[in-house]
Amino acid sequence: MRSASDPTRRAAACRAVFALVLLLALPVAVRAEPMTFHLTVSDALESVDRYNAFLVSLGTRARGVKRIPGGTNFANQSCAGFGSVFRLGSVAVLKGPLALTSRASSRNGKAAAALTTVFGAAGVRSWVPPATDAETNVPFWGVVAAADGVQFSSQAVTSGGDAGLLGTDAGNGIFKFGADVMGSPDGAGRYRFLVEIYGRTSSQDGALAAAGEHRCFTFVDLAPVDLSAFIRLVHANVTSARFFTAFDPRVAAIALALDRRDTQGALDALTAVTSGLISHSPDPLTDVKTRLLVDAAFRVRRGILFSPNNAQCGNDVRETGEACDGSDLGGFDCTSIGFTSGTLACTADCHLDSSQCVAASVCGNGVLEVGEECDNGAANSDTAPDACRTNCKRAGCGDRVIDSFEDCEGKNLDGETCVTLGYSGGPLRCNSDCTFDDSRCQDN
Repeated sequence: MRSASDPTRRAAACRAVFALVLLLALPVAVRAEPMTFHLTVSDALESVDRYNAFLVSLGTRARGVKRIPGGTNFANQSCAGFGSVFRLGSVAVLKGPLALTSRASSRNGKAAAALTTVFGAAGVRSWVPPATDAETNVPFWGVVAAADGVQFSSQAVTSGGDAGLLGTDAGNGIFKFGADVMGSPDGAGRYRFLVEIYGRTSSQDGALAAAGEHRCFTFVDLAPVDLSAFIRLVHANVTSARFFTAFDPRVAAIALALDRRDTQGALDALTAVTSGLISHSPDPLTDVKTRLLVDAAFRVRRGILFSPNNAQCGNDVRETGEACDGSDLGGFDCTSIGFTSGTLACTADCHLDSSQCVAASVCGNGVLEVGEECDNGAANSDTAPDACRTNCKRAGCGDRVIDSFEDCEGKNLDGETCVTLGYSGGPLRCNSDCTFDDSRCQDN
């Protein structure tokens, strides 16, 4: 005779089986397995164009969007001139739009709220920052601790110049990081990450930019480069049981070679896997799935070949992350970093020591010297927009001149009103940072 509890047990067992089936049926990304991604310097700089194009596509009625020469200004964050006027200084991959709350500070949090909305609409994904697993092979760059993501920063020379900031000459340099991404990838297996780019004007730029430094927010689309993600992608797109009789042992050989640090053995096994994918395809030139899988295989290859730069301070050799090391000053001296004379030294923690350098500057002689932000000689002006001022300071907010990067100056609104900005009325004011204060403008 069956006990009264049998139906209950059967129901519980059914629920357990159903839960297991549901878990296995979920997309892998929803289960948030750790994945490795590679971001290059080129990815970061090229994303500026995509970012500007996305903002412009919002239309001219999108509040906070202002078109400026060379870029777009949104919520006081301009991407104009990165890689040229603003030399790249750091790249941070943020854990999602909510990180903007602390990164894009403004009065009443309006900038962060606006940016969060924009990047949410762009499909930027949230992710869980790992405790470690962040490296770079870019010379003189390192990983900086960041609570809201992972940040890669250059070892900049800060004593009188910007010689340590990276230009665009290391476009293939890789920033490697791990992430547990929320949500599923797009059709190409990519995830959209929020990126903050920081840069500074170089000492040769004079009055091309008012501020010495600037940041912008953008996004990049990245696909995993690790072996486990590749295996999951193959299993999701190939149904032939015959194919997997050769595939499974080959990927096992790749994993074994990686465990043994046998790079060439891993690459050879991966080549065999890639050949199998191509030969399995009816037409590798037109088959979309085959191209997707082969592209993923090449990403894995790049991951295998990735070799981070490591430095050892104190060995008298200037290496990645070091401005100097012992007597190796990297070719710098007092004059090359903006001083007139003196002796440049290296600290025990491999940073340049300019305490014995001698500074002397004369504003207005057309020579950029220590203590000066710019010096264009006779072209210095206190009335011309964007000009170097007669005190050898760059044009900026508070100098009573409306420059190209400013909305207003004090009570001078440059002819703008609430109505011209798209409101129905109300008083328009100027903020202390020379941006419009439209908080009193009235909506239609």
